[in-house]
Amino acid sequence: MISSISFVIIGLNEVENIGKCISSVKDSISRLELGFSEILYVDSQSSDSSIEVAIKNGIDKVYILEGDKSASAARKVGEINSTCDWILFLDADMTLDVNFLRYVQTDILSCSKNNIPSGYIGKRAEYKVDDSGCVLVSDNFYSQEIRTNLSHIGGALLINKKKLHEVGGFLPDQIMWEESELLARLNSNDYFVVGLPFSFISHYNKKHRSGIASISKYLKLKGTAYYYWKFIFETLRAGHIKNSIKNQKQIFLGIILIIALLSNFNSFLFCLFLLYVFIYDLKSLIHCMFRAIHFFPSLFVYLFNNKDFNFKWSEHPIPREK
Repeated sequence: MISSISFVIIGLNEVENIGKCISSVKDSISRLELGFSEILYVDSQSSDSSIEVAIKNGIDKVYILEGDKSASAARKVGEINSTCDWILFLDADMTLDVNFLRYVQTDILSCSKNNIPSGYIGKRAEYKVDDSGCVLVSDNFYSQEIRTNLSHIGGALLINKKKLHEVGGFLPDQIMWEESELLARLNSNDYFVVGLPFSFISHYNKKHRSGIASISKYLKLKGTAYYYWKFIFETLRAGHIKNSIKNQKQIFLGIILIIALLSNFNSFLFCLFLLYVFIYDLKSLIHCMFRAIHFFPSLFVYLFNNKDFNFKWSEHPIPREK
């Protein structure tokens, strides 16, 4: 059984959402028999009143990133300052399903002592938020239909703190793909994260990019493609590359197929290309192409321009009633 949980919420300029997020966490706590729980908020230097709203809604502790910023760095601050046996990481633009943790408790009770998962996620509902309102994009963003060990996890994650610490926790300087990098280390220690076919979170996404903006972010010197390869290089250096390739086999298959097509175009490879698009989708193959193009620039930056990450944080005082 889970006896204590630290809820770590991270955010930047989420004044419209932070209150709903905290409220959903409190609703979940009220339905559980926990020995202890706490709610921590880690803010990435918001320019709005996110911190004030968090305090107003009864947050237990507030921390502020003072150096370089990343979601992984914010989660690391929560990880360091949490005091419970389990940590549930959430973004401030998410809400937690009120029943999910009860399903987790039931699942743990069904496991033998030596087979309890290191972490859990569930179904994620994705909403698009803009000036016209809120539209449901998917009620099962990760296609989580059955209980299964996962090869991919997102930012929302319930994880055993002891096992998280054993593998080194989140890496502050992994700006993107930090969850995949963490999962590779967990798997290398024979720890696994389970996906349950129950509602976990709702994500209210207000960050939308045009196709051109997405491509630009992918291909810039330290963009999406670079941080993908940084994740691969880091796992290679640490000896976890086997698990990275296993978890990222769809992407590696796509990259190999693209390289083969460009070097020796023929009808057989073209049929494989069509089969890949049918099994996955064209968008996945386009992402693979961008990663393949960026391999050598990413390797150069990783080897010669990989500057130190300035990881600093402080605790923000919370006024207490006398």
